[in-house]
Amino acid sequence: MFVLDCSVAIAWCLSDESSEYAEKILDLLTKEQAIVPALWHLEVMNVLQMAQRKNRINKEQIPLILEKLGQLNIETDKAAININAIDFMQFVQKYDITSYDGVYLEISKREKLPLATLDKKMKSVANELGLYLKI
Repeated sequence: MFVLDCSVAIAWCLSDESSEYAEKILDLLTKEQAIVPALWHLEVMNVLQMAQRKNRINKEQIPLILEKLGQLNIETDKAAININAIDFMQFVQKYDITSYDGVYLEISKREKLPLATLDKKMKSVANELGLYLKI
């Protein structure tokens, strides 16, 4: 099991963002389950909406993409809603990351799971914490 950042999923959805790392993670999903925060679903939909507005994809592709993502072995984390706000803020401030990115790293730390991400800042923090999923 591993934590899946939105940046990797988007690389599967938008051809101009594809990467070898993302493809390896997609292959890994055939063997292992990924876990995501509830926020992940909103992030994915937001990126797809922005991509459609910029004519990177068309409106008709969005439901197809969401359906394909829904068929993947991805579980939504339920425990993140119970995080201690003060501890969490100290964590994100310590590493100078957004609260949104912090949720992914919080799951990785709490569950002792590696994080799959294409985001440079998140990768750096995950590496520092020994949580980056190297493939």
